Amino acid sequence: MNRIILAIFVINVCLFTSANAWTYSGGTGTSDNPYLIATSADLNSIGFNSSDWNKSFKLISDINMSAS
Repeated sequence: MNRIILAIFVINVCLFTSANAWTYSGGTGTSDNPYLIATSADLNSIGFNSSDWNKSFKLISDINMSAS
């Protein structure tokens, strides 16, 4: 029984962490503090999180997408 409770706890922690993992490379998405885009993963993440499409972004480095 303890193993089941522990497994449920671990699964919930993993789901919560992955759901809140869209932090890009910094920023809060406002015009004064835009989300910072520094990697190809950051750039790809924009497409997966439609709730951020109306937010502000700032590209802070050159990104080579040929390896993505």
